[in-house]
Amino acid sequence: MAIPVLMYHAVLPIDAAEEVRGTVPLATFRAQIGWLARRRYRALTLDEVKKAATKGTAVNLSESG
Repeated sequence: MAIPVLMYHAVLPIDAAEEVRGTVPLATFRAQIGWLARRRYRALTLDEVKKAATKGTAVNLSESG
């Protein structure tokens, strides 16, 4: 089972031209999350990942959870 992981160290309301190490501008973060949402990606809790990985159970990916 492969689960893509997306991680942000810090999201701040800074200008996209500013370079702050390890930081993503808020506007960029919103655009990236919007892109994922439009493609129906969904966030999983660590408990959901653990359950699926250890027991081989399916993860419910419907919007209703």
